[in-house]
Amino acid sequence: MKNLSWYISLAITFAGFTIISRFFTLEIGDSVGNINPAFIPIVLLIPFLLLSLFITFTVGSTYFTNASPGKLVAGILVALLIFVLAGGTEYQFITGEIEQFGGIWSAENSKIYGLGFLNGFTNDWYFNESVFLILHTTAFLVGSMKKQKIEAE
Repeated sequence: MKNLSWYISLAITFAGFTIISRFFTLEIGDSVGNINPAFIPIVLLIPFLLLSLFITFTVGSTYFTNASPGKLVAGILVALLIFVLAGGTEYQFITGEIEQFGGIWSAENSKIYGLGFLNGFTNDWYFNESVFLILHTTAFLVGSMKKQKIEAE
């Protein structure tokens, strides 16, 4: 039952991240109002995200309970691969966006100058597939660091 709740929480959280990234992020030519258009979706997503991270933590804490050394190494390698690929993708995405904007929100010549770090133009910096993977992989690994028994193969 825990795995079913984990899958459901992952699906809801991933859908929230995708919806915010795709539908509530403004394009460069759009006009910005006084409030971030994703304010309400972000507020609604945060409890689901916290629940999903907690469930991912608990699944991670039980996943390697009676793990063989091979299973531990495979898990670490998969996590490293996720961090490298998702982190690299996120870095390239954000640096490309910063170039398009002409700088970050504190650069005077930037198109997003003075808007703050979380604004209608930068929602997809924080709510996208790469960030989703990094957050949940981190929660899984932190959960798996609880005391386990390692059985020989």
